[in-house]
Amino acid sequence: MSKGFKDGHFQIGEGSISGTIACMLAILSFLGVLAFHFPEYLTTPELRQSYNVDVIRSLIFAALVVSGSLGQNSDNNCDTLIEV
Repeated sequence: MSKGFKDGHFQIGEGSISGTIACMLAILSFLGVLAFHFPEYLTTPELRQSYNVDVIRSLIFAALVVSGSLGQNSDNNCDTLIEV
């Protein structure tokens, strides 16, 4: 496991917190993109009428930018979530 997560706690300054946040944002963004590509399978008709597509696209883009920035600054990007 990674050096910042082996004792079960996140350590500030080792990159494990930013790496975890980056991975979670990337996974959530991927799921959001899947919901946009396959709305008939992953959303309901009532839900599709209630949200603004442009706002959701902007949120996903912002999440991807933040995820990429945090991931680039992290030493162990995703090592805390996915054991290599």
